[in-house]
Order: sequence, then C-alpha cells, then structure tokens
Amino acid sequence: MSDARTLRLATTRAVVWKALHDVEVLQRCLPNCEQLEWQSARQLHAIFRVRLGPLHPRLQGTIELSRIQPLEGYTISGRFEGAMAGFAEGSCEVRLEGEGEETLLRYDIRSSAGGKLARFA
Repeated sequence: MSDARTLRLATTRAVVWKALHDVEVLQRCLPNCEQLEWQSARQLHAIFRVRLGPLHPRLQGTIELSRIQPLEGYTISGRFEGAMAGFAEGSCEVRLEGEGEETLLRYDIRSSAGGKLARFA
C-alpha cells in the first residue's frame, strides 16, 4: 500500500526539520503510537496498539532514520511485531521544500502487514 501527500506549513524548513526530530511531535504523527524513545542518533524504539476485532494487541519494533539530508528530508522506516498479531512494516520518504516563510512537507508512505494483521488491513 502506498499513500503520497503534501502539507503546507506556515513556518520555515528549519522549524519543521527540528520538529521532525522531536519525539513528542513524531509520536503524534504516528497513528496508534503509545511509546516512542530514542535509542541512538538514528534509531527509536516504538510501541503501537492496534485493533484486531475485539483485541487490541501491542506491536513493538524499531524505527530508523536513513538517507538524512539536513533541512531537506530523510527516509523513516520500521518493522513491528506482536506475539499473536503478526507484523507490520513500512517506510516513509519525507521531503521539505521551502516557499518563503512556508514549508511544503511531502511524504510518501509504503506499508505492509503479515499474520493476523494482514487479514484486517
């Protein structure tokens, strides 16, 4: 599955870039993310709560930043597993374009799931 979008933000690329590295901001951008914390300069540990019918299992895994180009963008990717839920994995190409005092945030999300998650996706 792929989903490309563009957001126009009323602030500079520098402010957006800083926000894209703030754990609280990132956590709000990741649906169903319960916990997010830096493990190293490029890796975060994440826990997600998903809905599988009447069950709400947790998926845990690592998010990694790669292809980092300061103030221009990066790739964020991860793989998450749950004991009985299966797995989910995905990546997102994030690109920033400055337009005066505004920033265009372009992102393209690719994701897949396996196990019980795949039946509900």
